[in-house]
Order: sequence, then structure tokens, then C-alpha cells
Amino acid sequence: MNQLQRTAWLLAIFFLSTNDSSIFAATKPIRVNGSTTVAPVVAALAESQLIGNQPIVVDTQGGSKGGLMALKAGDADVAMISSVFHDEDQAIFKETPVKVQEIATDALAIVVTKDVFEGGVKKISITNLQAIYESKITDWSALGGKQGKIQFYNKEPGRGTRESFLTFLYGHHSKAPQSTHPIVGSNQEAITRLNNGKNLMTIVSFAWLNKSKNLVALALESKNQNEYLFPTKQTILEGKYPFARPLNLVAKLPLSAEITSLFGMLRSPKGQALIEEQGFVVSAKN
Repeated sequence: MNQLQRTAWLLAIFFLSTNDSSIFAATKPIRVNGSTTVAPVVAALAESQLIGNQPIVVDTQGGSKGGLMALKAGDADVAMISSVFHDEDQAIFKETPVKVQEIATDALAIVVTKDVFEGGVKKISITNLQAIYESKITDWSALGGKQGKIQFYNKEPGRGTRESFLTFLYGHHSKAPQSTHPIVGSNQEAITRLNNGKNLMTIVSFAWLNKSKNLVALALESKNQNEYLFPTKQTILEGKYPFARPLNLVAKLPLSAEITSLFGMLRSPKGQALIEEQGFVVSAKN
């Protein structure tokens, strides 16, 4: 997401959250920063006015890690993260207790351009995914497809999607080897980059799967390695799809009345319905 798009989105959410400009003089906006995956949920909540005329400002500069750092610095009231709240994240707030509210479950899809899928590559094992990441497999023919150089787009550092992907492959993102693959930022940027290409591959959120006709998800090897599963609402709900992650909101304690209302609405039946409308799976923990 470039600076112009980010600014346009930030301003759009600010004004969507209230239709009465006089509110801004009396009501302090909730500043929400972080993951571009989680942002549409907060944006939809603001637009729905389920929390009344409470203004909300959404920013996605820096992804999940950027949101946590903004929260620590006092530049955000709520951080959006599209990954587990890791021990190293907790260490950021060692002097300030925080509330981590899981709002949904998301799956990450390994997607390829349609030519790759139609050429015969319809599934992938974890071992082969590691080999692609480490540039040990560089041609689709090695996976049963047509000859063509594999172009994998990694996610940029600080993104929850990147951390989740590397943790999935190596047990923890810090154990992953260095990568020289080109990078993309948000889900939308990844889709745009791959939309008109060939022989391409990246990772996107389940909720973004239907936003491009040129991208197809591969079936992914299950945890017990005895089957391959496509990301669907059913396989995610049943806990079978192996590459799922929580979507979280994080705020410092004690929670303000406004943030308590925000968290409460997202846990309510109306909030959960709104989350499902954005393409995510309602968390069993809510």
C-alpha cells in the first residue's frame, strides 16, 4: 500500500465513523494501527456505526509490528496484529500490561497464478515449500508442472503474515534462513502484483482469495502429512487446514470505556456477523 492509498484509507475511515462533524470537537477518536489484514474489520465496524458516533482512525503503516510499536509509543490506542502474540511481543510491553483480544481466525493461502495451477501444480508439501523459500527448487517442472521459473514473492519484514508463514515452515520465524526473494506488503499489493503475471507465487489471507481471477490457492499438506487440504471455511472451522492464525487487537490496560465498547461489539453477535462478512472465520474463543 503506497502513501497516497494509506492516507486515503485513513481519512475515509475517520469520516465514515461519524456523519456529524461536530462530534470531532467533543469525542477523541480511537487510533487503531497495524495489520492490513485486520484493518477491514475495524473499518467495517466504523462504517456500520455499531458503536455509535465514536470516530475511529485506522492506519496500517508498518503492518502488525508497526502497530505494536505505535501502541507502545502512545501513537495508537489499539494495535491490530495478524499473528499470535509472541513472547517477543510481550517483551515490548514488559512494563505495561496489555489486553490481547482475539476477534477471528484467518487462514493463509499459498497462492499461484492460474497458469501454474492449470499446468499441473495443485498441491504442495511443507518440504517443497521450504525448498522454494530456500531457492532449492526453482522451476515448476520439479513439482509436476510445466517448465517455468518460480517467482516467489515474500512478505515484507514486520508483517504478521510473514511471521506466521515462517513460523509455519520453521517452528519460529527467527529460525528461518535469509531470503533474497522480492517482497510485497499488504494483501492487496500482493494480489495487484500477481494479477497479470505468470509463474508467480505468494501468501495471502483467506479473506482475499476471491479478489483476483488470476490467483488460485494450492492444497496444503496436512499436519499429519496424510492428505492435502484447500483453505475453505469448513476446513478452517474443523481445524484441519494446517495454516491458520488468530487475528488480534491489543490495547494497554486499563482499557478505556471506548476501547472496552469496541472490543465488546466485536465479540457480540452483530460484531461476529460483521467479521464473517469480511471473509474471516469467527473465533471459537469469542
